Amino acid sequence: MNHKQQPPNHTPSESPSGGLAAAVTRQQVVASGCCIGCGACAAASPTLHHIELNPYGELQAIGADADDPKFAVVCPFSGDGPDEDAIAASLYGSPATARDDQIGYYRACYAGAVAEGDFRDRGSSGGMGSWIVTQLLSSGEVDGVVHVKEQTQSDGDAKFAYAISRTPAEVRQGAKSRYYPVEMSQVLAEMIATPGRYAVVGIPCFIKAVRRLALENEELAARVAYCVAIVCGHLKSAAFADAIAWEMGVPPGELAGIDFRHKLEGRKASQYGVRVSTRSGEELVRPMEGLVTKDWGIGLFKYPACDMCDDVVGETADISIGDAWLPGFEDDARGANVVVVRNARLGEIVERGVRDGKLQFTPLAAADVARSQAGGFRHRRLGLAYRLWLRQRQGRWSPAKRVEPSDRGMDARQKAIFELRMEIVSGGREAFRKARESGRFERFLEWFRPVESRYRALYQKPFHQRVIGAAKARLRRLLS
Repeated sequence: MNHKQQPPNHTPSESPSGGLAAAVTRQQVVASGCCIGCGACAAASPTLHHIELNPYGELQAIGADADDPKFAVVCPFSGDGPDEDAIAASLYGSPATARDDQIGYYRACYAGAVAEGDFRDRGSSGGMGSWIVTQLLSSGEVDGVVHVKEQTQSDGDAKFAYAISRTPAEVRQGAKSRYYPVEMSQVLAEMIATPGRYAVVGIPCFIKAVRRLALENEELAARVAYCVAIVCGHLKSAAFADAIAWEMGVPPGELAGIDFRHKLEGRKASQYGVRVSTRSGEELVRPMEGLVTKDWGIGLFKYPACDMCDDVVGETADISIGDAWLPGFEDDARGANVVVVRNARLGEIVERGVRDGKLQFTPLAAADVARSQAGGFRHRRLGLAYRLWLRQRQGRWSPAKRVEPSDRGMDARQKAIFELRMEIVSGGREAFRKARESGRFERFLEWFRPVESRYRALYQKPFHQRVIGAAKARLRRLLS
């Protein structure tokens, strides 16, 4: 069941003086640290833009200096044109859908896992991402699934890339999360050139880019049947994989493959491991918790653009799928998903899957979905407001966001946490680049250990609060 995306109502951005502002350029977005390297601009204007890895392992848009009127309207971080609210309203704004300030529009929300086949075992969590697109492919509702798969690259620059799967077997090869830089320009060009109906899987900003590009390209609009969003903490640079492997004894250049979410039997879903393979054929497995990259919240090797994002769950997608970091679900090593359904047809498929016993799902309130991603919402709503406020004071350009610049609603400790996270993003990429040049992983650790200590100290409660907390706990035990 297709739904045609109607152009949202929006006006051109205005300058502070009240006149129409000049269109945002690629150079402006890249220089400000707001390029996510999605490839939408290169798909829209392939003679003007292309995507390449920078020295920090981040895919970025580069190209000719010529003006491109299409750039600002397709780039998800330009701040021009329709935002997530406008796009989602044009797709899902109806009496049948409710709306939540954090997860956007929704018809139904669930938590649980796929009971059918080995989808759950092969996935990073509950297996829902692969299951839903397989249903669409098997029923003939789509001709292909556009998603990230492991790829063999002759130049060694990429371990993963977007591709089109046309059979359920091919879809299974794309199961699991890939914390690695990818871009869509080539696969979008293939979609535009090849008639058919496609389900596109991606992180929220990539789905937003697809939606915006579809508003400008009739061929793409006709091809995109469904969009599936993967709930996102942030996008990692290639340095993330390299750092994991290097700490496990595999130096840069020797990493052949990596499974970022290797399930470990008998552990909580959040206590997953990582498996790396070397060019010589050796395989190594370690619990993630023993590595310096273990804490996602610190933000090591995060794309700077991620700190300008306010969409955690993928509000412009027909269905959003994430990890169920909730009591009753996170203790299961096999993993579980939270699911937000916005599209009526996908809602029918999910309901049928529950009735037939193929999905073991529990209905959730929207607030519970948001609670499962509480840290992400705090960083990208409260934290984003503070980062925008800081950039405004520094005279730095920032894209228009749904969050207003502000330093209110947070104490000095919370501000210090947000500031240190920004320092870690900028400092970590440079420290790892220097470590690679020196051939010494220890050089990176020399930078990271003091920063990590500062970060942990900010989460340490003051002594008097710890004493009071211990006394209250002791009193509860005595009274119980």
